[in-house]
Amino acid sequence: MKITLFTSAMLSGAMQFLSNKDLLPSPKVETLSASGIKLEDTAKCKCPLGEFWHQVTKECLKQGPFGYECGHFPENIRHRVCADGLECVGLDGKDTYLGTGKPASCRPIPKGKDAPAGEERHNNDCAKLTTVSGEACTEVKVTVVEKEKETEKATAKKKAKVTETAKQDATEKATVTKKVKVTADATAEVSKDGVVATGDAEASAVTKVKGKGKETATAEAEATEEASATVQAKATKTEKGTAEATVKVCVSVADAIDRIVPAHLQGKDKFTRKLAEDVAEYAKETSFQKAYDEAVEKAAKKANVKAEDLASKTAKKAAKEKAEKLAEESAKKKAAEKAQKKAEKKAEKKAEKKAKKAATKEAEENAKKNAADVKKNPPQNVEDQAAAQAKKQAEEEAKAKAAAAQAAAAAATDAVADMAGKTAEQTAEQAAAGGGGDSGANAGPPPKTSADVNDANKAFSKPFLL
Repeated sequence: MKITLFTSAMLSGAMQFLSNKDLLPSPKVETLSASGIKLEDTAKCKCPLGEFWHQVTKECLKQGPFGYECGHFPENIRHRVCADGLECVGLDGKDTYLGTGKPASCRPIPKGKDAPAGEERHNNDCAKLTTVSGEACTEVKVTVVEKEKETEKATAKKKAKVTETAKQDATEKATVTKKVKVTADATAEVSKDGVVATGDAEASAVTKVKGKGKETATAEAEATEEASATVQAKATKTEKGTAEATVKVCVSVADAIDRIVPAHLQGKDKFTRKLAEDVAEYAKETSFQKAYDEAVEKAAKKANVKAEDLASKTAKKAAKEKAEKLAEESAKKKAAEKAQKKAEKKAEKKAEKKAKKAATKEAEENAKKNAADVKKNPPQNVEDQAAAQAKKQAEEEAKAKAAAAQAAAAAATDAVADMAGKTAEQTAEQAAAGGGGDSGANAGPPPKTSADVNDANKAFSKPFLL
């Protein structure tokens, strides 16, 4: 035999435990109907007038007189231990009996205090047997809200097109070269074999003048790119499923007696009032607890199915939405990066082109200015170069003229010598013929002397003025 008592405190504790479980966050309990075991007191007291029932020893004892020790009796029967006009009063002091009692004795009831006596006291307060019958039934309706977590995966692919604008700076340098013609005059004299030649010449020298330019330019460009991204995402969702169940459970008096009543009283249906009340209370609490447990289980199963289904669906949906969002963000990011790079490259090229153009223009202007300055005031090395070139040219021309003069002098000398030879021959011929020839008008010119030839040579040897 096992004795189990369910008190209201225990039941409320069980309810609190269930309400704290994840599966039963907020159960709602309704008692639709309840009935208990019937208790009926017998009219006759267990003991005659002047005696009381000792529930431990199961016997009738005579009520005690003044000074009778009553403290060792169970507290619930001490009011019956003393005779009429007396009551059980605890003694001063710290002494206690083994168990729950403490020293006490029967003392007179104070005046003015209600003190029934005789048959009235005995019939109203004596221990009587109580008959137990029937069954305890409870109908319970439980509404359960079940929580369920589900984790789902989803994969999404998204494309995105993004346009980005970029500004870039570029610095370019340019160098432009301009040619400048510088003219110089030079005079040269050359003497050769007694012949002096003088030459004047003009020469030109070309110099290169550089102009430099530097420019920084800013350009803006726009680029549009498209990119795609595939992302897998997980999502965990908790959903609630609500369901209700109604259950009715009955506990018979026989089942209650079997669990509560001691072995030597089994098979009886009359008990002391206290024991009979324990039987009825057990039946009541047990019927409620069983009905509640069964209703909760049924409602939880229903709610669990709903919660699982809802959680799975919402988790799938959430995972898909999350994956799509992440994929779209990733695709946008990729497209933006590509577009940004492209825009930056385009902007850089534009900036370089603008900077180069501006730098070249500046370099050309600087070169023109420098060339004008050089032409107006040529540097010394340019003059020296031009003079050297003119001198060399004049020397070559003078040498050529001197060579021509020398050749002409040589030709003149040869001509004079040839002429003198011929004259001598003619004179000799005339002289030979003169012995018998004419001496007057037919005679030729007189022959030239050596003095005449020398005078001719001197004439040819004078310097030529070129």
